[in-house]
Amino acid sequence: MSTDLYQGEDPRELPAYSLPRAAYMAGVPVQTLRSWVNGRTYPTRKGVGQFSPIIDLPDPGSQYLSFINIIEAHILGSIRRVHQVPLPNIRNAVHFVKNQFGTPHPLAERKFETDGVSLFIRELDDII
Repeated sequence: MSTDLYQGEDPRELPAYSLPRAAYMAGVPVQTLRSWVNGRTYPTRKGVGQFSPIIDLPDPGSQYLSFINIIEAHILGSIRRVHQVPLPNIRNAVHFVKNQFGTPHPLAERKFETDGVSLFIRELDDII
């Protein structure tokens, strides 16, 4: 008789990595990863604005990341470093793909292309 070690859960989506460990594995600074998973406040003329998280944690009450989150962070870091795509453009593309296609982890589950300014995906031979 066998036992399901993960009790029906996808092991790639289980919260298992601390923020410092995940940042090390993804090759990004801890503070950067913290901003990507928690969001961030910023000053505005009218007070304080808020950036929403770009990477969704498996358990929002915990600061532990999943293996898929580490993949997302690695890809996001590469898009920023190598292609220098502005973070607001990445954020817009990620949120669009999440909402339009119901993809919970677009950076890990979809193949993005870039022109150095925006991100695109191919869907049925169309660039979106």
